[in-house]
Formats: sequence, C-alpha cells, structure tokens
Amino acid sequence: MSDVRITVSPPTPNSQQRPIFATRVERTLDAATLGWTEIDTLLIGDPQEIVLQQVDPGTHFFRAITIDDAGDESPGNNEVSVTIGFELPSDGTIDAVVE
Repeated sequence: MSDVRITVSPPTPNSQQRPIFATRVERTLDAATLGWTEIDTLLIGDPQEIVLQQVDPGTHFFRAITIDDAGDESPGNNEVSVTIGFELPSDGTIDAVVE
C-alpha cells in the first residue's frame, strides 16, 4: 500500500462565470461499473491538497468537480490516474536436515 497526494488547481472564472466556491474531489477504480465516490470537498482559500494514506494496489482514477457560488458544477471531465503496484511475493521458509 502507498500514500497518494492529490493537488487541485481550481480554474480562474472568466467574466461570464460566477466565482468559484469549492472543488469536490472524487475517486473510482472503474467509473463505468462502480461510479464515483466523493473523497473531500475543498473550499476555495483552504489548502488544495489531499493525502490518501495506505491506498491499495491497483489503478485509481481521480477527478475534480468545480462548484461555483450558486452551486452549479463543472462537468468533471478532467481525470488523472495513478497505478500502485503490487509487492513481490514473500519468500516462504525452507529447512534442510542431515539425517
């Protein structure tokens, strides 16, 4: 297992967009069959970083949903993935006895 650090960089709204209120970070192993699960919601002005500890081996997908001050959400099309490898198997024990 490994730790995963996720850093979010919220967008700067243009003149036709409302101010950004927060960013919701979500995670999945397979969006098609498992859907997305919220990890945390980061308010603007707070640290935009999450550290997940002891993440199991496998490929994990993350996305950030931007939420404006009216509660409207971005589509969440930006995704990133990390792959945590499995460790090699441990050696078993072996004994040898002279008879």
